Amino acid sequence: MGLFDFLRKPKWQHKDAAVRAAAVAEDRSPELLAQLQSFALKDPDVAVRRAAFRRLEDLELKAGRAESDPDATLRAELRQEVLHKLIGGASLPAARREALFAQLESGQLEAVAVQATDSALRRAALERI
Repeated sequence: MGLFDFLRKPKWQHKDAAVRAAAVAEDRSPELLAQLQSFALKDPDVAVRRAAFRRLEDLELKAGRAESDPDATLRAELRQEVLHKLIGGASLPAARREALFAQLESGQLEAVAVQATDSALRRAALERI
């Protein structure tokens, strides 16, 4: 460790969004991991938010942000990921699921109705259709 290493900030605190996004995507430090949710929800740059969401497992958080992220492309990516996990058997609270269903196109709802492993989820999608 150099004499002034303690003064250097980690790359995930860098002003340059590209540097920050790369660090959020790859850094394994406990300090960063503890702040991933904050990066996903609060960072002003979409690339940083995307990198953080890719590392998070919280499906309900992703479903909520699929409704409200400022970037339309990230909202669509999050919706698709949540939809894929729901079809595979993951669960969401009913209110969050209904909010997600309200955002889906008819083809996506049909995919849930046909492919979901959970019969209650298939039924809910059919009712929504």
